[in-house]
Amino acid sequence: MATQFQGIVDAYDFAYGINPNAPAGLQVISGSNAAGTYTVTCAPANLVSSDGALITLSTATSITIGADSNIETVFPTSVSKNQLNQILITAVFANAHSTGDVVRSGSGGILEANLAVHLSGGGLVSITSASAAAVAVTTSAQLTTYLGTKPGWANTTLLNYMGTGGSTSAARSYVATPITAPVDGGVLLPAVQLY
Repeated sequence: MATQFQGIVDAYDFAYGINPNAPAGLQVISGSNAAGTYTVTCAPANLVSSDGALITLSTATSITIGADSNIETVFPTSVSKNQLNQILITAVFANAHSTGDVVRSGSGGILEANLAVHLSGGGLVSITSASAAAVAVTTSAQLTTYLGTKPGWANTTLLNYMGTGGSTSAARSYVATPITAPVDGGVLLPAVQLY
């Protein structure tokens, strides 16, 4: 699947470790045996979408780590690479995470796509039901609430292509309301029907 079509980037193509057509999750090769602030070391070091777009991990992109009762979603406090080109993710973790745990997108690719578009100079990001489902969002109202707590940028616009309106309204695609507390602007475009 193309990451970008008609100038619109598909967030689900950035859902590493979730979307079977995106890169697999990162494998934790070292971490901690106790909860707290620590760094997990992960491999592989490069995340690239199916058509070559770089997927960047940063303090603006949440991660989901672990499994079963040990799973959690956090925003890293720092992301870097070591001399072996492994990804180092530091965060405040509520659980211990060590060798064998998997790190995957904590946003269904939404924040990763938003960051990629921002870093490339701006543009449009579509949020489909697949990305929304990855963060337990099923209605437009829930999507607006979810995005209201996430970073955004003035040069990116998020389009609701979930195929659902509110809890009872007809399906529609959306266009324009500012995200709450974005890094430097940004919009989720709700409420105008596209044909």
